[in-house]
Amino acid sequence: MEEFKDFSKYVQYMEECGAAKWGIAKIIPPKGWKPCRNLKKNLNIKKRVIENPILQEISSTHSGIYQQMNIEQSPLSVEDFKREAESDRYKPPEGSLEFIEQRYWRGLTFNPPLYGADVQGSLYDEDVQVFASHFEF
Repeated sequence: MEEFKDFSKYVQYMEECGAAKWGIAKIIPPKGWKPCRNLKKNLNIKKRVIENPILQEISSTHSGIYQQMNIEQSPLSVEDFKREAESDRYKPPEGSLEFIEQRYWRGLTFNPPLYGADVQGSLYDEDVQVFASHFEF
């Protein structure tokens, strides 16, 4: 877990390894990592607003070339975002992790993902020292 103590430094390392070139990276947290042990203190999460949710439109041209556009959507409460994420449109299929991942990548051009990233704040416990970024509310 040592490499995750400074998450910004880790992201910079990932970018140097090529994540910036490709625009995407899969980060798997270390075994035993838990972001939040006490969700009760975060019950006000439903009141938070995602100011600029992003719909990621991906289109396929020819020869396996893809074009991706991020389209900002109207502000969305976290509660509404959760409802959308749990809807049939975004509900993951049943099966192994490999099957689910395969279906995700195959379906990108038909069912663009909606991202609610870049929201100020943190759901991490205050004593979490690794793999976390904290912001004041």
